[in-house]
Amino acid sequence: MSISFGVHLGRTSMCLAAEKDGKFDVIANEGGDFITPTVYGLLDGEVLCGIAAKQLRGRKPESVAVNSKGRIGALELNDFCIEDDGRTKKVSVEKVHTQFYKYMKNIAVGFASEDVAQNTTVITVPMDFTKKQREAAKKCAISAGFNVTQIISEVAAATLAYDISQENQDSPEQKCLIFQCGGATLTCSVVSVSGGMVSVINSLKKDIGGDQITEILIEMIAKEFIRKYKADPRETKRGKTKLKINAENAKHVLSSLDTANCYIESLHEGIDYNGNLSRSRFELEFSKTLPKLIEPIEEVLALSNLKPSDISKVILCGGSSKIPKLQSRIKSLFEDAEILNTINPDEVIAVGAAKQASLLPEDLDDKAELNENVGLRALNYDIVFTSEQVAESGDAPIVLIPRNFPIPVRKSYHLPSGSDSISVKVFLRASNQEMNELIQLTLTELSTEAKPSISAHIHRDGGIHIALTEKASNKCDQLTLPAPLPTAAPTTTS
Repeated sequence: MSISFGVHLGRTSMCLAAEKDGKFDVIANEGGDFITPTVYGLLDGEVLCGIAAKQLRGRKPESVAVNSKGRIGALELNDFCIEDDGRTKKVSVEKVHTQFYKYMKNIAVGFASEDVAQNTTVITVPMDFTKKQREAAKKCAISAGFNVTQIISEVAAATLAYDISQENQDSPEQKCLIFQCGGATLTCSVVSVSGGMVSVINSLKKDIGGDQITEILIEMIAKEFIRKYKADPRETKRGKTKLKINAENAKHVLSSLDTANCYIESLHEGIDYNGNLSRSRFELEFSKTLPKLIEPIEEVLALSNLKPSDISKVILCGGSSKIPKLQSRIKSLFEDAEILNTINPDEVIAVGAAKQASLLPEDLDDKAELNENVGLRALNYDIVFTSEQVAESGDAPIVLIPRNFPIPVRKSYHLPSGSDSISVKVFLRASNQEMNELIQLTLTELSTEAKPSISAHIHRDGGIHIALTEKASNKCDQLTLPAPLPTAAPTTTS
């Protein structure tokens, strides 16, 4: 089966996700990391990107470029000035942006073991990107070798990552909040989910984010250095850059550990810094900034005429949203909502893009207007299941994907919890109601708090992937059948 890719290129980091045989993975770079710094550098005429460029930034900050995302498609400041081999060179934002996509493309080739020029790829952009900015980003990705089938907003990708449009399609309208705390900005968006459709009610972007949080740690390290050595490492550009890089690393460590060791070689005038940063001390200082991160949530709710109790789900995106104290504050604000953070917030948007890519026809042209129709194939059978744990109209099977539904498609159904095991039988049901059993899936040794779900993913070529999963325990029983499965002739849907 073909592989679909989702690419998220953020201000400070980039991430690649892929779908293969119904399974979604975030792909690691050559260093084994799933997140790659969006840093571009020049060293003796050689182009560096990602980890190598970030290391160069600590030694020669004047030889690197950052934040191409914020400048792509801009009318002004469209070149970076980078020092290399004693000379200042101008490098266009588009060239830097393209290099980042090339880096991601090389990771994709390593994963697919083949040329990815024909693989369906979806890239993401911020909601407030203009048409010119979207076109510039797409052009860079295509120049890098990706087959860009569609561009979607980061907000849309976040909702796709958690399948919120696929859940309970017959249930009343629900409201969800997407909280995205990136490097320089914070975006809060309220979306409405009804009948499988997601629409944005309001979105608010503020110039506050991970950089301001990093500054807290920079200040902590600098004050400790001044106390010990009576000198301020922020007096030089190199010292400030080294502080920023190591403070960013410490911020991520403190999201999962109580203490972060910080060693900075030759921080100032040949003096090394070696110290420990505690989460408790960091949180004490962070408490002063925390209200500024919560205010946009309250503001976007007010703009939408909603209360926190009206929100049923909150999706966390962006590396800074991993901070425990920030998560705790959001949870206390939305007491009745489900906080969705089972996917690494750094990876949410890339995963959502990969899911969208897996559902698109290979011949879809993103240049098409939204009101143009797209030809899709449709099922000529129902996919249904039965389970002793689910009682619905007697012993009648439950429809997971109905007949005549356009493919590709991915749908899921949440099953009741409370039992230590669950068994589900999945059938294909023909128009004459004849049942053809596909598989019986079973999960055992479940906790009473388990939240199992059954899902079906019909690929564009007619292949099928059925899975019974329980995310908390990482248990899964599944079946993958290759194409062709019986499908009707192409139909047209908008």
